[in-house]
This record gives sequence, C-alpha cells and structure tokens, in this order.
Amino acid sequence: MKNQYIYGVIAIVAAAIVVAYFSIGNPYNNAPMKAEADSLTRASMMALNVDSFAKAYHCLSEAQTIYNAIDDKAGQMTVKANMAIVYYGLELYEDAKREIDIVEKNVNLIDTTRQVIFYRIKAIVETIVEKNYNKAIESMQKAIAIDRAMDSKISAMQDMANLAEIYIYNQQNDKAKQTIGEIEKMDTIAPDDYSSQFYFCKGKLYFTEQDYDQAYQVLQRCLDYSTRFNQPHLRLQALDILCSIDSLRDDKANYINNIKSRISLNDSLSGSRITHQIARLQEQQRIEIEHKNIDKQRTLLTVYIFAGFIIAAMLALIFFMLYRQTKARNRVVKLEAEKLDSEIILERMQNELLRLKVNQNDEELKEARKENLAMSLQLASLKDDDASGELQTFDDTFRKLNESFGNQLRERYPNLTNNEQRFLCLIKLGMTSSEMMSVLNVSQSGIYKMRYRLKKKLNLRGDETIEKLLATID
Repeated sequence: MKNQYIYGVIAIVAAAIVVAYFSIGNPYNNAPMKAEADSLTRASMMALNVDSFAKAYHCLSEAQTIYNAIDDKAGQMTVKANMAIVYYGLELYEDAKREIDIVEKNVNLIDTTRQVIFYRIKAIVETIVEKNYNKAIESMQKAIAIDRAMDSKISAMQDMANLAEIYIYNQQNDKAKQTIGEIEKMDTIAPDDYSSQFYFCKGKLYFTEQDYDQAYQVLQRCLDYSTRFNQPHLRLQALDILCSIDSLRDDKANYINNIKSRISLNDSLSGSRITHQIARLQEQQRIEIEHKNIDKQRTLLTVYIFAGFIIAAMLALIFFMLYRQTKARNRVVKLEAEKLDSEIILERMQNELLRLKVNQNDEELKEARKENLAMSLQLASLKDDDASGELQTFDDTFRKLNESFGNQLRERYPNLTNNEQRFLCLIKLGMTSSEMMSVLNVSQSGIYKMRYRLKKKLNLRGDETIEKLLATID
C-alpha cells in the first residue's frame, strides 16, 4: 500500500512535468521542431517576395515561439533579421531599427547568407531613415566582404551598386566612381535588378562631372533596365536628371518627352503610393490582429500550464495525505499484529515449558519405575527362598510402564520364558550390560550367553541385533 501511494505521487508529478515539457518544448528532441521552424522561416521569405507582410509576420511569430522553446539562438536572430524586413516594408522604421540593433549584437549566430541580407537592410535603414551615411557605408562594406568570401559575384555586384549610391548621397563621388570601376572589372555585367542602379550611379557621376553626353547615354540604359525589372523609383530619378540635361542643353523636344514620361510616372507612383499605403495599413491591421491572437494563445497556454501545476499539486497533496493516513493506519495494524504475535509466542513458550515439564515428570517417573524394576529383580535374585512375589512385582510394574510392548512381545514370540521376557524388558528399558549384570547378579559371560540364546530363538541373522528388533515393537 505504501508503494502504491508513492507511485501515485510520482505519477502526478511526472504528468505535470510532461505537460510543461511539451508546452515549453522538448530539449531532447529538437530536430523535428527545428525543421518546422526553419520551414516557417523559409515560408516568411517567400511571403516577403510578394509583399505579403501579414503572412510573413505570422510565419515568423510561430517560428520565433519554436526557436525560443528549443533555445535556438541562431534561429531567433534569423527571425529578427527577417522581422526587420517586414517592419521596413510596412514603413515601421523604429521597429525595424529595434530588431536590427538586437541582431547586430548576435550577428555571428546567423548564417552568412542571412548576414548579407541583414547588413543590406541595415544599410538601407541607416541611409533612408537615419541619414547616417557613414554607418550605412560600413554596413554595406560588411555585406560585400561576406559576398566575396562566399564567392557570390551577383550579390557582390548588387551590394557594390548600393554602396556606390550611398557614396553619392554622402557626396563621396570619387569613391562612388572607384566602386563603379570595380564593378565594371567583374566580368560582363549580367542583366539583373542591380543593373539599373549601377547605370543610375554611373550616369549621375557623369552628370556631376558635366559630361552630359555620357550621362545621357548611361541614364537611357538605366531607364531600360528599371522598366524591365519594375523599379519605378530609379526610373523617376533617372528622368529627373535627363530633364535637367535637356534643360541645360536646351533640347526642348527631348525635354517635353522626358517631362511627360516623368509626370505620367509620378502620377502612376502617386496612385501606387496610395494603393501601397492602403495595403500597408491593411497588412499592419492583420499583423495587429495576429499579434493579439498570439498573445491570447500564449496567455491561455500560460493559464493552462499554471492550472495544470495547481491541479497536479493538489492531487499530490491529496495522495500525500492519504499516504500519511494509510501509513499511520498500517503502523497501528503492525503494532497490533506484533502484540498478537508476542502473545502467541508467549503462549507457545508457556505450552512448551509445560510440555517439557510433563515430559520431565514422565522421564522421572519412568526412571523411578526403571529403578523399581531393577530393585525388584535384585531382590528376587538375592533371596534364597521363593522370589515369585518380587518377580510378579517386576512384571506388573513393567506392564504398567509399557503394556503394549509386553502384549506385542508375547503375541509375536509366545514360546519365550518369563526370564527371557524380563531380560528383553531390561534391554527395552535401555540398561547396559553392566547394569543388567548388577540387576540379574550374573557375570558378563552369562549376559552374553543369554543374548546368544535369545538371538537364535528370535531367528535373528548375524548382522541383526536384539535392540533393532525391540525398536520395532511399541
């Protein structure tokens, strides 16, 4: 019973541990949970590619919960880096900066590909939001260093184009020109989304150097690539410079064409900005709803866990009280059983002492009768006259001592004489040869002869003895 209650308490505590174990995560089986979180992180990147910020936020929130549960620091930092992109896309720049500051302290925990994305988004925030171009240049240089370490040429060219544009913002045209020169030396420039940015930076540099012909030619290529890769903001900036060049060159025809394109594009961007603003607000609203749902789920989970622990503690207390009560009851039962056992043992000992005393009295009585028999025979042998009275006394005494033995002896061997029966009685009594010599007043040879005659009369073989024969007669 004791073990049952102990096992019950252990089971309750184990159940509580299991509840917490699966609620906060299993540290000994992280692989499936990590795989799920990684999948959610990849899903968030796919959502960001189509500007589905609410879906990205949902995936990242779930991934963050799992990474926290399994204590995966690298996963946590990856989520925060992606969350910074979400906030930047929603123009929540302060939130984006907060996530960036956290990741920057633990940037070595995320993989190199994510480090490039992190430094890229960090440089954009520092350029557009903080206007801190020196920090932006430093961040972009870190991204380029990682690109080169990974031998990722396209990514390096993209980040170098970004760096060149930041140099222009910071009025470091020489460094911007040097960076563009480095890009041109990197094999043939493949048409990619960074190409329009590259040609814009190059055209702007030609414009600042008043090389309008080169600037015009390069910016036209920027217009082509920005149209192909749907980069209207770069196209608008390129059209601004082209209009300025047309004005300086007094090229009215091109100026009218370019200004019409600029007005049309600006109107389109204005409409897009409104649409984007509405979409951004809708995404923010979805995220707020998602955030509330997540907080609600976490609160409910905390309540469930707390309630589970309370119930487990109450059950454990009940089991403990029952165990204490049962233990006390068992102790009383055990003491009563021990008392009863002691009484039984005492009674058994008293009975044994009584039996020993009775046996002792029987032995003393038998010994006394044995002595009386011996004395009767001695008296009969010492008297010269008729000793039939003493012999009769011996026979009566032995018959009382062991009536069954005498009867069986006469039934088995009816041809035995009285003297032979008496001799066998003395052997049955356990007398030694010396004692029988004294009782019967005969010599040792007489005893031997009597034994020899009786052995033949009783039909005993050489290896059989009179004592063994008499032992078979009760």
